[in-house]
This record gives sequence, structure tokens and C-alpha cells, in this order.
Amino acid sequence: MTFSTTSIGVAAGLACALSQTAAYIFSRLFVLRSRSAVMHLLLFSHAIMGVVAVIGLACTAPLDLPPLRVYANSLMAATGFFVFGQIGLLSLMRITSPSGIAPLLGLKIIVLAFLNLILFGENLRMPQWGAVVLCASAALILNAAGAKLSKRLMLLVLFTCSGYSLSDLGISQLVQHLGEPGSITAALKAAFLCYALLGAFSVIVIAIQRPRCDWRAFRRFGIPYTILWFFAMLVLFLSISSIGPVYATILQSTRGLWSVLAGATIGYMGLVHVEARMGRFSIARRILAALMMVTAIWLYSRA
Repeated sequence: MTFSTTSIGVAAGLACALSQTAAYIFSRLFVLRSRSAVMHLLLFSHAIMGVVAVIGLACTAPLDLPPLRVYANSLMAATGFFVFGQIGLLSLMRITSPSGIAPLLGLKIIVLAFLNLILFGENLRMPQWGAVVLCASAALILNAAGAKLSKRLMLLVLFTCSGYSLSDLGISQLVQHLGEPGSITAALKAAFLCYALLGAFSVIVIAIQRPRCDWRAFRRFGIPYTILWFFAMLVLFLSISSIGPVYATILQSTRGLWSVLAGATIGYMGLVHVEARMGRFSIARRILAALMMVTAIWLYSRA
């Protein structure tokens, strides 16, 4: 792994975290201010992303793709498990705020590391396991003043993290089938293939169910969510391709920090229906978690 490839992967992972943070806020606003069901946001946003993905795929030389049998299984894993992760995420949105969800999704790193070991036999070095534990601990600290860890909430978090983790492993395999590690073109092709498939599935569901969406709310909050989420996924594919799913997830976990900082800003702006204000002790806890995450990133990169 060259320095330039690593740098691209790290930058892409951090960009993913920031973009997802903003997407969570717009999704929360849609849930709060729309008369539509939360599933409508998922369906219509992915239908739009699917159209963009088909155009993007047409622009990235689709004739260069290997035979479908080569990458079909990894494509189905990447998209299928992502759907499960999204269902879990939208269920979490019904019971907690974005600043409560994002830190808990930092626990995905534990699930991913063990799945990577069990499915592919890829064990981490001791400093890397230390980074994984440190990152997960920071996620719990970030959540200490957030959502109450009820049994129902933790089961939803486990379901969501498992879906996203298996999807990330599918993405890693898919990119390897489409090009060299760190290849921007291969990462984009993989992302476009996944979202073209997800978009087609969304269109079919929309045609069958004919949901009535609150278009005013969707234009105001759903369109920004769609743009931010799609960008986050493009750079996530690039990050996974460049530095692997575990390191990419550690970087992605910084969204927990960005979300609580964004939540604090929103709270102090008086939008307490979106996020409650945080006290000094909570802010200090966030600073500690930030230092732990920075240390986790340093530990993993040094190993």
C-alpha cells in the first residue's frame, strides 16, 4: 500500500464520516416534519441515486466489466446486506436522535473485525485490535449522555451494524473483482453497480406499493439527504478499496464525534426539537472520545 493510496483512503473515510453526519441531520428533519413514512425517504432517495448510478456506470466504460458470474455474489452481498443495515438505521431513527445513533454505529468496528476474522481468517495485529477496542470505547463514551441503552435499542444496533459490516465486506470483495486496490475507477464502478441495483429495487417497490410521499418535505430535506448520502457512499467505496474495510470503518466512526458536535450546535441554536442542548460535562466527554478516536486512527495506521 503506497503512501498516496493510504492518503486517498484516509481522506475518503473522513469525508464519508462528515457527509453521513449531515445526511443523518436531514433524515431526522424529514422524519420530524414530513407526513410521509420514514420508508418513503429510503425508497425515493435510492430511486434517484439509482438513476444517477446508471448514468455514472454508462460514463465509466461498462464494457470493461468482467463477466457477471465473477462478481455477482459480492454484488448481491454488498447490496442485500446494505438494505438490512438501512432498515435497522431507519428503525433507530424512530426512537433516538442522530447524535444518539451515530456513536452507537461506531460499535460496527467490533462486529466487522470479528466477521473479517471468521469469514476470511484475516486477523489483526495487537495494535490494530487495540485501535478497534479504543474506537468502540469512544463510541460508548460519546453515547453516554445520549440514547438509553435498552435491550430493544441494542438489538437494533447489533442488527444494523451486522448488516453494514457484511455489506462492507461484500464491497471489499466486489472492488477486488473490478480492479486494483485503491483504483478510483474500480471503486466508482462498484458503487454505481450497487446503487443501480438498489435503485431498481426501490422503483419496483414504489410501483407496487404506490406510496404517497410528502413532496414538499422531500424537496426540502430528502434531496439534500440523497446528495449527501450518495457522496458519502462513493467515498466510502473508495476508502474501503484503498485501505480495507476495518481501517475505513475506524475513520467512518468519527461521524459519532461530528454528529454530537453538530447536535451541540443545533441545540444551542435553539432547535431543541431536533437535538437537546448539552452541558459542560457532556462536552468534556466528547473531547475525551475525540482524543480516543484520534489515537485509534494513529494506532491502526502505525500498525
